[in-house]
Amino acid sequence: MTAADSQAIRGTGVGSSIAVSRRPCIRISQFVESCCGDGFAGAQQMFQQALAVTQPTSNRSVSAYALFGLGNILFKEANFAAARKVYSESLAMRNEIGEKATAAESRLALADLTIAEGYPADAESSAREARDQFRKENQADDELIAGSVLAKSLLEQGRFADAELAVEGASSLAARSQNRGVGLRFAITAARVSAAAGKLDQAKSTLAGALGDATKNSYVGYEFEARLALGAIETKSDKGSVGHEHLRQLARAARSRDFRLIARDALAATHDDPFN
Repeated sequence: MTAADSQAIRGTGVGSSIAVSRRPCIRISQFVESCCGDGFAGAQQMFQQALAVTQPTSNRSVSAYALFGLGNILFKEANFAAARKVYSESLAMRNEIGEKATAAESRLALADLTIAEGYPADAESSAREARDQFRKENQADDELIAGSVLAKSLLEQGRFADAELAVEGASSLAARSQNRGVGLRFAITAARVSAAAGKLDQAKSTLAGALGDATKNSYVGYEFEARLALGAIETKSDKGSVGHEHLRQLARAARSRDFRLIARDALAATHDDPFN
């Protein structure tokens, strides 16, 4: 990357996430989670500006990072077709320039998207491959994210014992991680697995801690994720009507900030029409 590239990208507002960070994609994900008090328009504009700056200079590495960021936004907006397109473009660029670790990041994002589309079994092998690649690269936080996606894939397949094993296998990474966003993502997934295994008190305690941490530190996306998991537990308890109302409130709040995937899942958990 040239000095001119770096200076121009810094001017877009995502320079620390794209141009200079050692782990830029984790930073991009956290930027998307925390910047969207009024929706994703500002973040989307900054990633588009980064693309505009780098494409004329053929800096494919940075272009791939910006595409990855756009994919994260589109995914959270439940625009699956568009998200798949830009994630695939980022993967193609990374494969072309031989960035094995970041290519694994793009593959993992596509796996997470595949789960959301309703095909968790199709995501499993990609999640495992990404986890193994990050382990080779000694990228513990990325390996922890891959472990979270793998556990989610197994959970959505109804393979609860295997999902518990995946969580257990990543727990030591979670204990060592200093990255709050990565830790929140894993904690919420681990709590969902605990709930599926019938460990409701453990799940609720983990989610209450994650919710407090996410709210305090303005991780809006993880706050919504924790509320979604808590609401799902409530709907299956003797407080089912309260849980349904909490999920409807969450759906309204999430939609107002463009987290349409969360809104969809919240309404699906109440058996309301997620498209109304």
